[in-house]
Amino acid sequence: MKEVSPVKERLIELCTEMSITPNQFSQEIGKNREFIRKIIGEIGSDVLRNIHRKYPAINIMWIITGEGEKFLSPDNSGSNDNNLTNYLKEENKELKEEVKRLIQENATLSARLELYHGNSAEAAG
Repeated sequence: MKEVSPVKERLIELCTEMSITPNQFSQEIGKNREFIRKIIGEIGSDVLRNIHRKYPAINIMWIITGEGEKFLSPDNSGSNDNNLTNYLKEENKELKEEVKRLIQENATLSARLELYHGNSAEAAG
């Protein structure tokens, strides 16, 4: 049985609390009607940005992590932007490190492959 996405569960919970259907919410953030129903993992930054534009009182960090309150208090909305910015900066840093590691691994594997092909040619010749 497939595990339900925590992000999907939180979005459905928001819809219930706001008294709108997931289909309505999906359309209001610029997605097709069945967007929420079809979520199987995480959602992208484009969706989070659309949610923030349409519903600035929703705590984006709560959608991502499940931590904190679902809705921001009026004096707390600026800190949500800062928290989201910091979270995205950290995630970007981690992804850059992963790309660097993968590039190094690719170079190592390419060198091994060339060595293997060289040895194979010598054995055949």
